[in-house]
Amino acid sequence: MGQNPAGFFYRFSWIIAFFLVYLAYLSLREVERFTAKEASILFVGMAIIFGTVQFQEHSFLTIWQRIATLGIFMIMLLVLFWTKAKKPWAVIAVLTTVELTANAAIVQSRVGYTDAYKYHDAVLQLKDAINPIRPDDTDFYRINKTFNLSKNDPFMVDYPGLSVFSSNLENSTRDLFDRLGNNGINATTYYQGTPLQDALFSVKYLVAPKPVYTKEYPDTSKMYVFGNMVTRKDITSKEPVYEATRTKTYETGLILPIAYGVNDATVNVKLENHQPIQNHNKIVQTMGATSENYLTLLAANEVKLDNMEVPDSSKPETYKRVDSSKPGTITYHLVPQSSEDYWVSIPQKLSHTNKNKVRILLNGNTYDFQDKFQQTQLIQVAHDSLGKAVDLTIEIDTDDEYNLSGLRLARSNSAFSKPHD
Repeated sequence: MGQNPAGFFYRFSWIIAFFLVYLAYLSLREVERFTAKEASILFVGMAIIFGTVQFQEHSFLTIWQRIATLGIFMIMLLVLFWTKAKKPWAVIAVLTTVELTANAAIVQSRVGYTDAYKYHDAVLQLKDAINPIRPDDTDFYRINKTFNLSKNDPFMVDYPGLSVFSSNLENSTRDLFDRLGNNGINATTYYQGTPLQDALFSVKYLVAPKPVYTKEYPDTSKMYVFGNMVTRKDITSKEPVYEATRTKTYETGLILPIAYGVNDATVNVKLENHQPIQNHNKIVQTMGATSENYLTLLAANEVKLDNMEVPDSSKPETYKRVDSSKPGTITYHLVPQSSEDYWVSIPQKLSHTNKNKVRILLNGNTYDFQDKFQQTQLIQVAHDSLGKAVDLTIEIDTDDEYNLSGLRLARSNSAFSKPHD
C-alpha cells in the first residue's frame, strides 16, 4: 500500500520482518552451539522450503535472490555449528543487516514512485486551482475535481472535498457513496455525482484539467499531466468561473447549506446496493413528499452486437464473445428526445481489472470515469443533446459471460432542477 509521493509500500511485511528477527534473537540467545542433530534438522527443513520455492513462480524472486538466501542461511548454520568459528554473533549480526538492507533496496527500487519534479508540478496545479475558491471561516461548501493526485487531495491542499483514503473510513460513508453510484472501494471514496448529490453534499465548484497539447508544452518531462476521471457535461458545458494556467473551475448549481432539516421519512429511507437510480428516486420522493421520479428509466433505441452473442435465449441480457481472437462490443444506441441529462447505471461486472479486460466508450471515445469499482456506478452520457445520437459501447476482451441486466438508461426530470418556493 502506498501514497504519493513516497508511500510505505509493503508496510506490514516490514513490520513482521523485524518482529521475526527479534524472535530469532530471543531464541538464539539461549543457544551456544547447534548439535549435529539440530543442524541436520534445520538443513533438511531449509532444503525442503528451498526446493518447494524453486518449483513455484514468484515474480518478485529472481534466481540470484534465491541463491543468496540459501547462501546466507548456510553461512549462519555453519557459524552456529562449527566450534572453531570465532565471534559467531558478530557474523550473524552482519549477515542480518546485509540481508535486510539488500531486501529493502531491491523492493524499493521496483516501486514506481512519482518523479519529484512531476509531484511538485502537481501540487502547484492543485494550489493554483483551489486557493481562489477555498471557503473561508464564514462559509461552507465543498469542491470536487475531475482528477486527483491521490484520494487525499482535500486533506493535503486544505479544502472541503468528497474523496478520501483512510483506514478509519466508516463503512456507512463508503456504502452511501456506493449506493448513489459513486466510487467506494475498501477504505476509499471518490465522488462523481449528480445534480441531486451536488445539492445534498453542498458541492459548489467542480475543477477540471485543461488538455495538454504538444504544441503548447513540447517538453512534459517535468510536468504532471492530469487525466479526467469524471464526466459531468451538465457542469463543464458552462462557462468557467475561474481559469488557472492548467485548470478550469465551474460552478455547479443550486446547493443546500451545511445543515438542513428533513422529514422522518427521509431519515428512515433505506438505500439498496446496486440500485443508484432507484435510490435517487427514493431520496427525492421522501424529501419532497412526492410520487414523481427524479430519474426515469428508459430503453435503448437499439442494441448492436459485434462479435458478441446471447448464448442462452432465456437470459436475453447475458452476452458472450464469439471469436476469442478479437474484442467483442455491445453498443446501446440512443437518440435523446429532450435536452435533459441522460444517465447509465454500469454494473459491477464491468469493473476493469487485468483479468476483466473491459472498456467503456461513448461515441467511439474512451469514457472518462473511475473504471474500477465494487458497486453499480451511475454515469452521465448526455446533456443538452436533443436529437443527437448517443452510442455507449461496452468493449469486452475476455471469454467470460457478462450479465448486463443491471445496465439501465435513465433521464433526469428537469422539474427538480428548478428553484421552488
